[in-house]
Amino acid sequence: MLPIRRSLRSRGIEVDPGCPFCGIDEESSHHILMLCPAVQAAWFASSMSVRVAVSSLHDLMIAVLESDDDIMITQLQTWLYVLWEARNAAVFHAKPLDIGNLLQRVGALVGVPVSVQQPLGRPVAALPSVWKRPRQGATKINVDATMQEGGAAFFALVARNFRGEVLAATTSDLVPCLSPKLAETQALQWAMIMASELGFRTVCFETDCLQLYNGWKNLDHGVSYFSTVLANYRTLVWHFNSVSIYFVRRTGNKVADNLARHASSFPGSVWIEEVPPELVSLVLADVLASIPPIV
Repeated sequence: MLPIRRSLRSRGIEVDPGCPFCGIDEESSHHILMLCPAVQAAWFASSMSVRVAVSSLHDLMIAVLESDDDIMITQLQTWLYVLWEARNAAVFHAKPLDIGNLLQRVGALVGVPVSVQQPLGRPVAALPSVWKRPRQGATKINVDATMQEGGAAFFALVARNFRGEVLAATTSDLVPCLSPKLAETQALQWAMIMASELGFRTVCFETDCLQLYNGWKNLDHGVSYFSTVLANYRTLVWHFNSVSIYFVRRTGNKVADNLARHASSFPGSVWIEEVPPELVSLVLADVLASIPPIV
């Protein structure tokens, strides 16, 4: 059992029961590692970009361990360790919680420069070239945009569950866009809004735009118009219980890419539990390629 202040008081030890970070609520393991507002901000600033909203720390750990995702498991373990370090520094040395220092510490432990913010140092070239299923209980939403002549673009998303089954697919109307990079950025905002309206609450967004992914992960380091636009989208994550954003190679984003490129044939459309007939073979190929190996 962690020597948190609630536990110490239950043993008759006189200590200040308040959280050493916020100083408002009583310190419990759930509060100090998850519920404290400062800690929630740290989780969201992490390379997972996760908003935590589960009933207990135990539930979070079980969900991540059952995902069988080595990256997520390592991220969770490292962040819990670093948060406990920060808690002890606050208790014994009166050091306030500094999210920037936390990011640096996590980066040092896992060997990833903070300025890169790739998921635990896995280089882009090593990422799978096929679509991967999300963990059970989560919805993976692949997003893409296609520029048209005259400075406009179509957006598309495809939402699938851990079995590879299509939950929904949608296309946007023609949207004015200044550049391909901003088109991908606007597509992410649109996808977040659509995902919320479709009722998805535990989501993983995937984009094949590396500039968008790096921009999202490094918002604190950017002052451009692009970073300002992305920062405004951060407010949308509160529509979800848990949200993460990852980069995927285009070969792993084929269904959304094709849907975006053909969106001019059916703009502003929504398909529930299906995709247009011409994309069925691509969905099936993703399902077959993502079948877990038999050990």
